[in-house]
Amino acid sequence: MLEPRVSPGTEPLAKPNPVLLRAAQLVRERGLCQGPWRAGGPLCAAGAVGVAAGDLGFSRTEMEGVVLQFARALGGSAAADVHSWNDTAGRSAGDVVEALERAAYGL
Repeated sequence: MLEPRVSPGTEPLAKPNPVLLRAAQLVRERGLCQGPWRAGGPLCAAGAVGVAAGDLGFSRTEMEGVVLQFARALGGSAAADVHSWNDTAGRSAGDVVEALERAAYGL
């Protein structure tokens, strides 16, 4: 099971990733979905990144890059790693919000 990496002595980024911060806000507002999500309802982590990227005017390619950035922050290397992490039994919206915010700041 992938868990967000914590590096001792890691300093937060001076300029956080706006897509990941917006994605965290969306999960906080709309709740967490595990498995397939529906437009307008709760969001999974990857879905929140997609909606956030669209809200901020990012292209699909840029959005996919942010999903991969988040996957790496979780210790993975592919979008599928974000999906499996999100869908782990017992995962809460708070867990996802925290991981997105930590990744936004490079922590």
